[in-house]
Amino acid sequence: MKNAPSTSDKQPLLDARGRLLRSFWSTDAERSYARESVSRLRGREWELYQLLGEDCVFRLLYGRVGPLGVCRASFTDLRTGRYCISGPLRFFPGDRFTVDFTADEPHHILCEDKDFFLSLDYDGRFHRLRCYCGEFDVELMLPDQSETLYTASPFEKMHRFFYAGRQVFSELRGCVRFREKEYSLESAFAFYESGRGAFHMECRRVLGCACQIREGHSLALLFGWGFGYAGSGLENALFLDGEVLKLNRLRESRKGDFLRESRIFSEDGAVELRFTPWRDELFARDIRLLYFRSHCTVGKLSGTIDVGGYGTINIENVPILCEHSRFRF
Repeated sequence: MKNAPSTSDKQPLLDARGRLLRSFWSTDAERSYARESVSRLRGREWELYQLLGEDCVFRLLYGRVGPLGVCRASFTDLRTGRYCISGPLRFFPGDRFTVDFTADEPHHILCEDKDFFLSLDYDGRFHRLRCYCGEFDVELMLPDQSETLYTASPFEKMHRFFYAGRQVFSELRGCVRFREKEYSLESAFAFYESGRGAFHMECRRVLGCACQIREGHSLALLFGWGFGYAGSGLENALFLDGEVLKLNRLRESRKGDFLRESRIFSEDGAVELRFTPWRDELFARDIRLLYFRSHCTVGKLSGTIDVGGYGTINIENVPILCEHSRFRF
């Protein structure tokens, strides 16, 4: 397990005026994020955790979206449809909800609000998450693994950028309960995104993660587009037993709503996948002229990916989490 370089060993991500110095993708963080050079109005900073098991979904979002501080957790029983969402939202929260670290740096986050509790810790080796309210209790320990991708991308407009570290966890330890029922983590996986950026007021985004362990081999797929310049497909990668295989730009074709089957493909023909969703949850928040809408979908992914020297990889019924977000904030 490799140790993350110290902040002093990294080059800065931004210049003194808040402009991205270089776009890149890497399995290492490479750059050091300094939030003081980012506009407080346009700045976005978040920590996102998602868990998908055979019969449950857990999602957690913590951070700041301009003037809004957010700490929201949701839990869904996929067999019964029972659902719960909890956590505070605060306008102009002062110093609360800030995330002023780079994803690979040790950090601690604590949020308590009425009957809601959240603790996030990373010590350089393990991500530890504890979140509970009156309905659910989630405790996870996620060992640091090699399925990691960092990307940085500019927007067309100066002083706009997107930087994120993403990690897929196929080995989970912990305990998950919802309304007195305990859920198995045997075939579950978790996804983590640590995002930073300065965005336009209106944006759309797609973010997906699929993962499966079969016959002792692990496969994970990360894909996304919408934040920053997406022409080079920086956010797209396939991991085979921990080794990263970079993919080019991806697109999605769908007819109808988010419960309809869609096609995910690359223009060069290397990726040809079918996404068959079987549950979609809409998170929506409207405040006068401002809004946030996100379709969070779970399902199965099947098809083929041609990765050059590795030949054609067959993907069959791999569990997937996918989000389609649109916001004006």
